[in-house]
Amino acid sequence: MRPNHQRRRSTGLLGVVLVAQLLLLGFQVKTQSDVQLIRVWALGLVTPFARLTHWIHHVLTQSWDNYVWLVGARKENERLQRELTHLRLEVQRLRQELARAERAQALAMFRKLYPGQLIAARVIGRGPMHSSHVILIDRGTRDGLQRGMAVMTPAGLVGRVVACYSTAAQVLLITDANFAAGVVSQKHNVTGTLKGTGGVNCRVDYVQMEQVVEPGEWFYTSG
Repeated sequence: MRPNHQRRRSTGLLGVVLVAQLLLLGFQVKTQSDVQLIRVWALGLVTPFARLTHWIHHVLTQSWDNYVWLVGARKENERLQRELTHLRLEVQRLRQELARAERAQALAMFRKLYPGQLIAARVIGRGPMHSSHVILIDRGTRDGLQRGMAVMTPAGLVGRVVACYSTAAQVLLITDANFAAGVVSQKHNVTGTLKGTGGVNCRVDYVQMEQVVEPGEWFYTSG
């Protein structure tokens, strides 16, 4: 046992002596650039770790920058989305204001054509069925409405009052299949009866064969 122990001690001592000699040599010997050899060795050992540390720092910094950029881009996107929503609402409001102004202007011109003969009303409801051709307006007998009165807009005839109450009235639209009214054409004075079809259009019946009606010609109620 002792020879092995002494051998290990001798080997360890020899290693220490060699390392000391190498260190001494490193301090004493210089390269052609007048740099101590120990510095060259030290840099050779430190350089790989320095490169690894720099690479890790670069990766972490780039990842953090990308994260910050993504967070900033998301916040900017959310801000732009809020602004876009606000602008859409503003455009919708302005369109409603323009439509309201146009309706008011058309109604004012319409009233000039029929002074003292009109009662303004608003649609407040429709029939129970989706395809119903009956509407409810917010004027009634106390406002001077009577059953059988025509209901018009600046664009033309809308329908006829079929039921009248104190504060409201039911109006049968001209598109209803039960609606009928006498009409005369604008250009050739052709007479006929306007009838609803139950859809979105109307037709003029009882036109004489020899009478001429041109495409696009207007018809007006004769009553």
